Amino acid sequence: MQHSENTNWYKIDNAGKMFQAAHQPYSDAVYRIAVNMKEDIKPDILEKAVNDLRYRFPSFFVHVKNGFFWNYLETNKKTFRVQEETAFINQYINPKKNNNYAFAIYYYQNRISLECLHAITDGYGALEFLKSILYRYLERQGHEVETEGIVRTKDETPTPEEVEDSYNKYYTKDKVAREKIPVAYYPKGQKLDKSKGFGVIYGKMDSGELLKVAKKHNATITQYISALYTYSVIKMHKDKFKGKPITTCIPANVRGLFPSKTLRNFSLAFYCTIQPKHKMTFQEVLEETKKAFEREMQKEKMQNFLNANVRLEKMFIMRISPLPLKTLVIKIGKKLIADRKNTRSVSNLGILKLPKSIEKHIIDVECSNTDGMSIMTAKNIATISFVRRIKETEIEQYFFKTLAKEGIKIEIQSNLVEEINKPKKKRKEEK
Repeated sequence: MQHSENTNWYKIDNAGKMFQAAHQPYSDAVYRIAVNMKEDIKPDILEKAVNDLRYRFPSFFVHVKNGFFWNYLETNKKTFRVQEETAFINQYINPKKNNNYAFAIYYYQNRISLECLHAITDGYGALEFLKSILYRYLERQGHEVETEGIVRTKDETPTPEEVEDSYNKYYTKDKVAREKIPVAYYPKGQKLDKSKGFGVIYGKMDSGELLKVAKKHNATITQYISALYTYSVIKMHKDKFKGKPITTCIPANVRGLFPSKTLRNFSLAFYCTIQPKHKMTFQEVLEETKKAFEREMQKEKMQNFLNANVRLEKMFIMRISPLPLKTLVIKIGKKLIADRKNTRSVSNLGILKLPKSIEKHIIDVECSNTDGMSIMTAKNIATISFVRRIKETEIEQYFFKTLAKEGIKIEIQSNLVEEINKPKKKRKEEK
């Protein structure tokens, strides 16, 4: 993230620009990571702990501002306020109701939730921020905590590498090979009332059991659950495809491919496209999925994706167009092109590694991405989440039942959004 030495403003990175332009109520620009603690949350201490990290995480404590050509980030000097959580997750982060911050911290009983706008960071950056919040929160309560070299503390000075725009740093002018992605099948059903939130279903299980099943199929966990989701759609919606493929969008943290230490956005995504066939077996779906992962998760491919994304931003017509026109074009492009290429995103945030002095205070973790499927692990508990916009749950049910048949014990949780969405008239009849 580039900045001026004389002012407290910063350029938004490539992914941040695209997500900010598309951010609106009920969009997919907000994601959520939550930690369930062993004790109820003390909101006053939590709020102080978050504000203590202001100077350690300067790229989080900002206000998204509108420039003439692009949005930009300006240091936000207002006090950050934590909020009590409602049943509505992954909601639009309204700047006016959030002291102009692009992230929100919620508490409910023993749970701390971080909801973040992609304009400022990706899943990796959010996890690093949340780890520091947990550390400082416990420290303020008098608990003895150690960093073990994996937690950033409030007294450390942020490095220039942590706030760099890695997209522009690793952009090359090599020719971009564009691949045509067909319009994907999208499961339809009775839509939930947008104003009353998204539906979410969590499945919690032993991570060792899940890994054992994935290895039995000679696959990684991400490959296995992506293939199982695709197969669940095939089994439950077998007569509805009309020639359209099932496509999972796989976000990937590319800090392992490029030597980046940024806490800003630095993720890229690739598509795994499966054309459903008559009497297709799970093993056939899995083999096609594995081939897609092996083909796409190469540095050369990711460099191509990176170059394509940044080149769009650098196009002359984009550079000279005013922000309102850019925003309109991006929103239309997302709705008519990008969103239609994707059946569902499948995101694996991996294992949340915490110092033992912090880990002993938590039960498990959760993550959710709007209209997507996510998985995250802590303390040997893997949590798989489905965020949805429709009432029908046959795909999710088949998915979890299949895992159960593999011998995995699963605890299912839901925010019961179907109850919230019931019409008032129907409720009176039930009474």
